[in-house]
This record gives sequence, structure tokens and C-alpha cells, in this order.
Amino acid sequence: EHRDLALKRHKHHIGQRYIEVYKASGKDFINVAGGNNSEAQAFLSRGGQTIIRMRGLPFTSTTQQVLEFFTRE
Repeated sequence: EHRDLALKRHKHHIGQRYIEVYKASGKDFINVAGGNNSEAQAFLSRGGQTIIRMRGLPFTSTTQQVLEFFTRE
């Protein structure tokens, strides 16, 4: 499963910072998305979504850096 693969990246690095990767629930996602956000609700209603929480990302991280973090060996 994608979540299991993502969790294997726990405590790997982006630059000099190690990144923590945790399981997250739909409730966690809604809390971070700002409560009753309609886009967040629509995302979750599709079902089968894989949700993780990342901690320690550098403030300047780009989408590309996050994608590379999960795709490198």
C-alpha cells in the first residue's frame, strides 16, 4: 500500500533536515485543512485516499522536493 511505502521514509532527509512521516486519518486531514472546508470534504468523499502527515519539512520545500523524497531509494 502507498501509505506503507511512505512510512518507510520516516526519518530520511531533505537537505540537512530529517523528515518524520506518520499515519494520518481523515479527521486529521480535516483539522489541518481548516475544519469544514468543502474541498477537503470532497477529497475524503472519493474514498480510498492515502493520508500521511509529514513533520520537519523545511519551510522552503517545493512540491518537487517532496515528490523526490518519496521516489528515491
